Amino acid sequence: MNEQIPIFKSHYSLGRSVLTLNAPGDASPNAPVSIFDILLENKVEELFLVEDSFGGFLEAYQNCIDNKIKLNYGLRFNFLCDIEEKNEESLKSRCKYIIFAKNTKGYKRLIKIWSLAAREGFYYAPNLDFKVLQKFWNDNDLLMCV
Repeated sequence: MNEQIPIFKSHYSLGRSVLTLNAPGDASPNAPVSIFDILLENKVEELFLVEDSFGGFLEAYQNCIDNKIKLNYGLRFNFLCDIEEKNEESLKSRCKYIIFAKNTKGYKRLIKIWSLAAREGFYYAPNLDFKVLQKFWNDNDLLMCV
């Protein structure tokens, strides 16, 4: 267990992280710190970013390209036993999983999964179940983190 993977969450996610996705060096002295300043200062070449929506994806993607950092983008999803059961009882069984896109195809799959969760599974928040996820899943494109 020598390898450690720093996982970040930005200000685009729920709960408002104090870390931003600003370009490195853009922050003023009293402003929140950029994830990219941390990565570059510590010579980290790979970003594992877990968000609650796609809100910050483009900024993260562009800053990763500009700074030659590999982006591993994941979305945190609420999972229910069945997304068609929209009641308080179903919320008691809710748990969270993270799905990472491994490549461009994975990113496209992640968009489809997020869209379905937000459209058909919405009950207080976007939700999924494993039955729905199975329709989109491909081991070559996606990775699940528990």
